[in-house]
Amino acid sequence: MNTVDKISLLLEQKHLTQSQLSEYLGLKSYCVSEWKSGKTQSYKKYLEKIAQFLEVPVSELISDSSDSIKYGTDSGSKCSSQEDQTAFELLQAYYALSLKNKARALAYVCELVDNQETKI
Repeated sequence: MNTVDKISLLLEQKHLTQSQLSEYLGLKSYCVSEWKSGKTQSYKKYLEKIAQFLEVPVSELISDSSDSIKYGTDSGSKCSSQEDQTAFELLQAYYALSLKNKARALAYVCELVDNQETKI
């Protein structure tokens, strides 16, 4: 399930509307529809505010079991020593960030992965 599908599902579960979310974010009412259609991915810069609106952590919006596999974080993956060191350094830097910057970092990494996949 991708992030936009997760947002839609949470809106439905919490009996909230796309219009309410758009209003909360200060956006035009059609913006969320554009996210769902794939016309734009501007939702990435609003992940923290969307998470606040839905009362969930940002990580819930951008990760689930299929995302873990997509982003190479499944527990069965094997890493070389250099990859382990790099991952460790990334995690250290991530944990030093504020909550706001963690959300921004996650959104940026997801964007990098998405862009990388379209170029392969």
